[in-house]
Amino acid sequence: MQGLANDVRYSLRQLAKNPVTTSVAIVSLMLGIGANTAIFSLINALMLRPLPIHDPGQLVRISLSEPKNPADREKDLSLAMFQQVRSRQSVFASMFAWSGGGISNVGANGSKYPASVSTVSGEYFSTLGIPPHLGRFILPTDLALETGQPAAVAVIDYQCWKKRYDADPAVIGKTILVEDRPLTIIGVAPEGFTGLIIDSAAEVTVPIGFSGRTTYRDRKQLGLEVYARLNATSPMEQAQAQLESIWPGVQRETMPADLTRPERDIYVQRRIVVKTAATGSSFLRQQYGRPLLILMAMVCALLLIACVNLANLMLARAAARKSEFATRLALGATRWRLTRQILIESLLLSAAGASLGLLLARFAGEYLLSTMWSGFVPLSLGAGLDLRVLAFTVLATLSTGILFGLFPAGDLAAFRENSRSVHGGSRTGRWLIPVQIAVSLVLVVTALLFVRSLHNLRTIDLGFRNEGILMVQLFPQTGSEAQKMPGHVSYYRELAGRVLAIPGVEAVSYSHMGPLLRYESTSTVSETGSQQTPATAVFELAGPGFFKLAGMRLQAGRDFSWADAETAPGVAVISESLARRLFPSGGAVGRRINYRDRKGLEVVGVVNSASLWMPESRSPMAVYLAFLQEPTFNSSMLDIRTHGAAAGTADAVKQILASMGRHYALRTQTIEERSDRLLATQRIVATLASFYGSLAMLLAAIGLYGVLSQAVARRTAEIGIRMAVGARPNEVSWMIVKDAMWMVLTGAIAGIPASLAVSRLVAGSVFGASATDPGIIPISLGILGITTLLAALVPARRAAGVSPMKVLKV
Repeated sequence: MQGLANDVRYSLRQLAKNPVTTSVAIVSLMLGIGANTAIFSLINALMLRPLPIHDPGQLVRISLSEPKNPADREKDLSLAMFQQVRSRQSVFASMFAWSGGGISNVGANGSKYPASVSTVSGEYFSTLGIPPHLGRFILPTDLALETGQPAAVAVIDYQCWKKRYDADPAVIGKTILVEDRPLTIIGVAPEGFTGLIIDSAAEVTVPIGFSGRTTYRDRKQLGLEVYARLNATSPMEQAQAQLESIWPGVQRETMPADLTRPERDIYVQRRIVVKTAATGSSFLRQQYGRPLLILMAMVCALLLIACVNLANLMLARAAARKSEFATRLALGATRWRLTRQILIESLLLSAAGASLGLLLARFAGEYLLSTMWSGFVPLSLGAGLDLRVLAFTVLATLSTGILFGLFPAGDLAAFRENSRSVHGGSRTGRWLIPVQIAVSLVLVVTALLFVRSLHNLRTIDLGFRNEGILMVQLFPQTGSEAQKMPGHVSYYRELAGRVLAIPGVEAVSYSHMGPLLRYESTSTVSETGSQQTPATAVFELAGPGFFKLAGMRLQAGRDFSWADAETAPGVAVISESLARRLFPSGGAVGRRINYRDRKGLEVVGVVNSASLWMPESRSPMAVYLAFLQEPTFNSSMLDIRTHGAAAGTADAVKQILASMGRHYALRTQTIEERSDRLLATQRIVATLASFYGSLAMLLAAIGLYGVLSQAVARRTAEIGIRMAVGARPNEVSWMIVKDAMWMVLTGAIAGIPASLAVSRLVAGSVFGASATDPGIIPISLGILGITTLLAALVPARRAAGVSPMKVLKV
C-alpha cells in the first residue's frame, strides 16, 4: 500500500511538470466523459429510473393492440372493459383505472388558474403502495361508477399544498374548486410523488366519474389506462396467458351493438396486452427516447476518440521519458512496475476529467430537459446525478483511464533508447489515427444527416400556408362549461366577427388542435353500408372558412358553413388521399361515411391532402368534422390569419375574450413559434450531433497533429541528412503531408462503409436524408480533408525549417 501511495505522489509530480499537456488531457476527458454523463443522465431520468412507489417492478399496464393496424397499435380500455377484467382475473393483487394529463380550471385558496387534474378509481393509491403525507387517499367507497356520482373529494399533490396552501397542516377538510365545483381536500400526496406520468405531477386527483372536464360520454368508448399489481406468485407470462383466456368473454360483454361489419371485424382483432409499467409513462420519453439513444452512441464514439488522443499523448510522454524508463529497468524495476506507473497517471487524468465532467453534466442535463419541455404545467422531472449515473461515470472513468493507459504501457518501442523508425513515432500511435479518422467521419456524416433532415422538415411543402397565422388556445372560464348548448353558434360567430374587425386580420376560423401540433388523433373510417376494409384517418374539427384560412385547396364540394350546426345533418370534409382510398371510382361528394361513433356523415367536400399536424406525414388521410356540430369541444383553437405580424394581434384578442366572458386565452402562439416547437426534437438533436461531430473532428485533428509533430521530432536527424544531400524544403513538407494523407485515406476507407451502415440505423429518426444522398459523404470527406490538412501544415512547415548544419553539428 505504501508503494502504491508513493507511485501516486510520483505521478502527480510528473503531471505537474507538464501543465499544458496535462490541462489538454483533462479538458478532453471532461468533454468526453461529461457529454456521456449528461446524455446518460437524461436516458436514466426518462427511461431507466423506476417510479417512486412500492416495488415498481410488480406494476404492469393492461392495454389493447391491433396487430393489423400498425398506425394505431395501442389503445386504452373502456370503463366497462376495466370492470369486466377486474371481476374475472385472479393473477393481480389489485387493479385501478386512471386518466390524466387534462387541464382544468382550479381554484385554490382564493386563486384561480389552469392545472393538471387526474381521475382515478379507488384502488389507485393503494395499488401504488404509497402513504399519504396528510389525511387519506381516495377509496373505492368514494366512487359510484354506475350512477356517475362519486364523492366530492380530492387529493392534492405536495407542491400544490406548499405553493397554494403555504404547507398548512390543517388543509384537510378545506375546499378546492375544480371547474367551479367545490371538492373537499381529504389528503396530500407525499413529496416527490408525480403519479404515473414522470414528466409532471397532477395538482389534483379526483374519483372517476367526476363531472368536470375529464368525462366519459359513453361506457363503450375507450379512454382509461388500466394498471395492476402482480401477485407475488404470478409472473407476467401467467398474467398474459390468463387475460388472453378471459378476453373473448370480455369482448362479448362490452362490444357496442351498433358496430358495422367492418368495424366489428377490427374490434375482434384487438388483443389484450400486459407490459411492465415500472418506469411509468412520459411524453418526453415518447418524443426523445430514440434520439437520445443515437446521441448516446455518438458521445461514446466521441469518448473513444478522446481516449485515442490521450493514448497518443501518453505514448509521446513515454517516448520523452525513455531514458528514465531505461535507467529504471537497468536498476531492477520490473516491466509491471513501469506499467503500473503509466496506468496510475492515466487514471489520475481520467479522474480529474470525470470530476469536471460531472459538473458539466449536471448543468447540461437540466438545461436540455428544460429546453425539451413545452407543457402547460411545470416540469417535475429532474436529471439529477443519482447512484446509477454516478456508477456509470465511475465505469466510464475506469474504462477510459485503463484504455488510454494500456497503449503506451504495451508499446515496447517507446522504451528503446536507440529506436529510430524510418517513419518515426510509435507504430501504435500511427494506426490509432486512422481509427480516429474513421470514427470522426461516421459522426460527421450522422450530424449532416440530422442537419439535412431538419432542413427538409423546414422547407417541405406541407400543403397549406404555414405563415401569418396566430393560434389562440381557448379555455372555458369557470362556470362556462354549462354554456355548451345555449347559443354556442351565435357566440362563436360573434367572436369571429369581432376578431375579424381587428386591423390587419384577414380571416378567422376554429379548429380542435390547430396546425403543426405533433399529434395525430386517428381512428377508422369507412363508407356507410360498404363491406370494404376501413381506412385509418386523422381527425380534426374545422370551423367555417378554415380551409381558406389555412390556404388549402377545395378540390370538390363545399367548405363548412355556419349552418352546419348541431341540429343540422352530420357532415364531413375528407382529404383527397382518403377520397381515393374510400371512393377509387370518384364521386366522393354526397356519399356517406362512418367515423368512430358518428354514423352516416355526408361528405360535403374534398380538400387537398396536407401535412397539417406532422411534417413527416406525407399526404395523410384525414377526416374534418364540422366544429359547430361538436359543442362538447368547448376548449378549441381560435385560428387567425393576419396581413402583418400575427403576434401583435394577441392583446386585442384577449380583450375581446375577456369582454365576452366565456373563454380566456390559455396560450397564444404564432404558426412560426409552433413550428419551432414542433421541430424542437430535430433541432436539439441536429445541434448536439453537429457539436459532437465538430468536436470529434477537432480531436482527430489534434491527434493527427500530435502524431506528426512527434514524428518530426524523432526524424529530425533523418530530415537534416535529406536536406544536406539536396532535398528541398517543399519536398520535405510533402513527405510529412503525404504521411498524413495515407493515415487519413486509410481512416476514410474504413469510415465510408461504417457511415453507410450507421445511416441505415438512424434512418427512422431522419426525414428525407440518407448517407447515399449526393453531397453527404463528399461534404463530410471535404470537411475531414480540410481539417486534417490544417493539422498537418504546422508539422510540415516545422520539418521544412530544419537546419542541416544544426542537426549535423557535432
